[in-house]
Amino acid sequence: MSFFRDTWCTPGVGGGFDDNFSECVDPAFCLFMAKMKTFCIMNNVNYPIRFSFAVDAAKIRLTLEAEVQEHHSDTYYIVSNFQIPGYRGRALLPPVTIQNMNGHWVHRDNGKPTELSTAIGEAIDARNGSSKA
Repeated sequence: MSFFRDTWCTPGVGGGFDDNFSECVDPAFCLFMAKMKTFCIMNNVNYPIRFSFAVDAAKIRLTLEAEVQEHHSDTYYIVSNFQIPGYRGRALLPPVTIQNMNGHWVHRDNGKPTELSTAIGEAIDARNGSSKA
């Protein structure tokens, strides 16, 4: 199962969808890949996101990339390995755990939204093709 998941759940592999699983580029695989997208999302697949968020009351906007791991027991996301695009090294921020509560992306530990949790949540929504989880 791991080989199957790693082969078909990796963006750009399998031939049916573009790198963000968003636009079907080969109609012969559309139906199959739509089912695979559901399978991949349902099986706690890690995926990268890129997002920008306001720092210091919007005086600075910072673009970051991070890895997302979705957990389905209570649908929450562990986001880790925050990096500036194009630069690799130590993570810039510690991992955060967020979830969508009543249409707001919040930190799971305190239930409060921040600029960071909102920006990450919007990137997750965009990647998964939904406006609100």
